Amino acid sequence: MQNLNIITYIIYLLLSFYITIRVGWICYQNGRVYLADIFESHPSWVDPINKLLLTGYYLINLGYITFNLTDWEQIVTPLMMADVLVLRLGYLLIALGGLHYFNIWGLAQLSKQSMFSNK
Repeated sequence: MQNLNIITYIIYLLLSFYITIRVGWICYQNGRVYLADIFESHPSWVDPINKLLLTGYYLINLGYITFNLTDWEQIVTPLMMADVLVLRLGYLLIALGGLHYFNIWGLAQLSKQSMFSNK
């Protein structure tokens, strides 16, 4: 039954890496407009900050994915495999959403500071 654990790890890694990279890329592409509005008085900051946010996002989430591989119970049935995958991917999606909203909140706080905006 060790094969079910290995299969579950592979499925989990493939799905979680795909989700993380896809969501990160979407946020990177669409976040530039948001950052340009926040840093309108410093347009040269937009691209470097956007790249830093993407890099930090990837590092945090890929690290979370890696830590999430520890302490898995022995998977003995296909139903248990599905349960573990759904639970672990659900945790990942909650972490991704939380990180996204934390970033948006932090950037909104920056936009309120007169140092970054001429509004």
